[in-house]
Amino acid sequence: MKLKFSIIWNFLRKMPSSKRMLILLPLLLSTNAKQELPKTGSSSVLGYKQTDQPSGSNDNQPVDEVRALPYLTVFNSKFGPNIEGVSVNPSGKMYAVNYGNATTNFQLGQLFPVQKLIYQDPVPTTKFNGLHFQNEKIAFAVDQNNQRLLKLRFNSKGVVRYSRVYCSDPRMIPPNDLAISYKSGLIFLSAMNYVPTSTNTDGEIWVCLTSGVAKRLEVMGRTNGIELSADEKTLYVTEANSTNGVQVAQKIWQFDVDLQSATIGNKKLFVDFAHVDGDSVKWELDGIKADIVGNLLAVRRSGSQVAVFSKQGKLINRIHLNIQNPTNLEINPIGGNTLFVCGKCLDGDKGCVDVIRYPFAGRYSWVNYHFRNKSV
Repeated sequence: MKLKFSIIWNFLRKMPSSKRMLILLPLLLSTNAKQELPKTGSSSVLGYKQTDQPSGSNDNQPVDEVRALPYLTVFNSKFGPNIEGVSVNPSGKMYAVNYGNATTNFQLGQLFPVQKLIYQDPVPTTKFNGLHFQNEKIAFAVDQNNQRLLKLRFNSKGVVRYSRVYCSDPRMIPPNDLAISYKSGLIFLSAMNYVPTSTNTDGEIWVCLTSGVAKRLEVMGRTNGIELSADEKTLYVTEANSTNGVQVAQKIWQFDVDLQSATIGNKKLFVDFAHVDGDSVKWELDGIKADIVGNLLAVRRSGSQVAVFSKQGKLINRIHLNIQNPTNLEINPIGGNTLFVCGKCLDGDKGCVDVIRYPFAGRYSWVNYHFRNKSV
């Protein structure tokens, strides 16, 4: 059996990645039950009933453990090791930053169903990180080095036709990730100073108003992932702290959101990883995404996994990855919900992507899919 698999895999590896994916993805994600997350009823999330346990509570119920499958590997990836900001457009095409190699952080690329360059920023110091689509033709990309958010307009061939600075402020520490409100057009940003010993001022939350003005909302510890709930009433933000390069705290906070006034408040602890499992505080948090039933998915970069939490902050699932340093994730709704997770490959100086079937649509993918080409 192993010999047959080796022969088939060697044959498939020689194919273009897009053709190989068309063959493998339906088979691996639909017929191999061991690779799928459990199917659930309307009263449960990932197989476990929702409870009213306090945030971060672990009431000794079993956590489902699954493993994702490799899609882009060190052998076929055209992305560099700083791959980040995986994002989906309304057609189900997937994109990410750092197309090329470790030096081409100013490039964006498509990763599914084919790999190709879609944008090369003319500013050589640009370092893209976060990326999200508003609709088929409009996307926003975060430039860390130049404290700006770019608005990108795509042509009919899926390539960026032009870009402009949508939002910027020189007072902003390096911006990192973004969350778009489809109801209001507001764009929330996380920003951080990545230093060996962090303080409670090395993280910020900003909002870009529809006028293009940037407004600082919060100063806190080092922020990273940022996401709105499906109803856009709650903003989730990760916070990490380190001492001499060693991670000492990992938390996810939630804020009430007032879209009309573009403000946040009522800060509450959603998850404290010190109470999740033994190595949690050492595994730095990165990107987060919400699904439409209220779960929050969080990338644990140095732990090579994705943790899935219920809306009450209870850990219900761990998705183990084949990626050394995962950075971000997104759910693709086309042909069934498939979770894509990107990050640095285990071997080599490349960016890799893992995939796994997920039982629910993601907030971005659901909104994009059902409101295709509608601009807010």
